[in-house]
Amino acid sequence: MRKLGKTVLAGMLGLSMLLSGCSTAASSGTTAAGSETAEGDKKVIYFVSLKVGGAAWSQAQKGFEDACAELGWEGYYVAPTTANDSSQMANLCETAITSQADAILGPLFDKDVFTDIINRAHEQGMLVGTTNTYLDGIEDFNIGTDQKNMGVTQAETLLKLVGDKPCKVVWMNQNIGSASVMETYDAFCQTLEGHDNVTIHGIEFDDNNPTTAADKMNNLWKADSTINAVVCNDSTGASMGVANFIEENSLQDEFYSVGIDASADILNYVMTGALDCTLDQNFYKMGYESVYMLKDIWDGQEVEKKVDSGMNEVTAENAVEYGADRGYEVTAKAQ
Repeated sequence: MRKLGKTVLAGMLGLSMLLSGCSTAASSGTTAAGSETAEGDKKVIYFVSLKVGGAAWSQAQKGFEDACAELGWEGYYVAPTTANDSSQMANLCETAITSQADAILGPLFDKDVFTDIINRAHEQGMLVGTTNTYLDGIEDFNIGTDQKNMGVTQAETLLKLVGDKPCKVVWMNQNIGSASVMETYDAFCQTLEGHDNVTIHGIEFDDNNPTTAADKMNNLWKADSTINAVVCNDSTGASMGVANFIEENSLQDEFYSVGIDASADILNYVMTGALDCTLDQNFYKMGYESVYMLKDIWDGQEVEKKVDSGMNEVTAENAVEYGADRGYEVTAKAQ
């Protein structure tokens, strides 16, 4: 397999964005979307993401680019200059339509914003697949973490850590960005029902900022000493900020902490005990498999409408190996 990636800064529709393209370079040059080349039918795919970088979406980008490179397709990973900005993401989708791409992939999380775009893409003969968001079936397929299952898994992981000890838990997320957030939280709460030793403090928001997450936990802990657990539902803010709070206050033996996703930094925190574990959402699989689901459809095969990409629990016992499999060097030693 040969992989080519390039990241350039482009201005489209008055919007700056990071544009990452990958393709095999064995042919005489770039061709129009969907046209025949010496290599076969080279497709042009846009992955419209929430952001560039981060523990989750950097893995989705890698999976997307790996699959495009294997197939010899032109793949463009694009994202808004302001993370999670649905209006900028809509403009990037418009660029894909105007460019006559063959398909759009990505976390198109707002049905009000993206319904018309998806309908127009379909009218143009494009496919649209969503990753880690679900728009009630208006897309051609969805692959991502099952939101209810994630909430259940978070709760079951916490219960395994806590046992029968008293626990008051904070559930931390960046914001209420979509209905799926509440779907996850509701499943989390429902799974903890009947476990009288566990009390739920409620939801706290960190705005995807680790400093905000750390400060919130510090203030909550000082105001209520019974708070001794955190479940993180975003990686950049909660997983990093909560781990920093625990480490700075030497609370590794007093706090139960469940992170999310698996960057090198997060895995290092797992090794030091600042996070008891982290739940990785398989973002690489979302990026990679979404491309091959497009191929299956174009090859005349039937694909599942909604695919659960699953979650993996990572602890200090398997963090080094898990990171190495994903190109991360985990340097911290288990405590």
